[in-house]
Amino acid sequence: VLSLEEEPHAGNLLAMIKDVVFEDGYIELLWIDAGLPEDADGPLFFRGDIGQKEVSKIYDNSVLVELDTDTGLHFDFLNGGGVCEGCKGKLKSTPEWTWIKVKAEGAKMSLKAWLDGEKEPDWQIKVENKQYKKGAVGFRAWSGIVECAYIKITDLDGDAGGGQAVE
Repeated sequence: VLSLEEEPHAGNLLAMIKDVVFEDGYIELLWIDAGLPEDADGPLFFRGDIGQKEVSKIYDNSVLVELDTDTGLHFDFLNGGGVCEGCKGKLKSTPEWTWIKVKAEGAKMSLKAWLDGEKEPDWQIKVENKQYKKGAVGFRAWSGIVECAYIKITDLDGDAGGGQAVE
């Protein structure tokens, strides 16, 4: 389990997956917001600008997937895009293991989340955004504790490119 623990509202704690450039495909993540009631404001960013030198700048130019206790499940297009009105789902963060799944295909992005052990739902959020086309994948905690037990990154056909899921 990867654990990121951040002092509440002290700044972003980031971990980037080395040598992964994500364009179109799926990202599946099993995580827990382990420090509730202080939610982690995490857990995932993708298509981060790999032209930047610092991880914080890569993150600042990415798509954030957030599941928290106040705004719930949503996309946040960083560095100018913000949280769009159609980007919010109903599920809120809980102290239970939760699956998050992202699909990115060009400008079209879909998102869903569900508690571990429950049936995978249909896509809960569908949006279009042309701001970021490809880039880095990583984890983020802004406050609280993010714990990640599993991540799988594949192309649109479900192929991991000869790689293995990280468990």
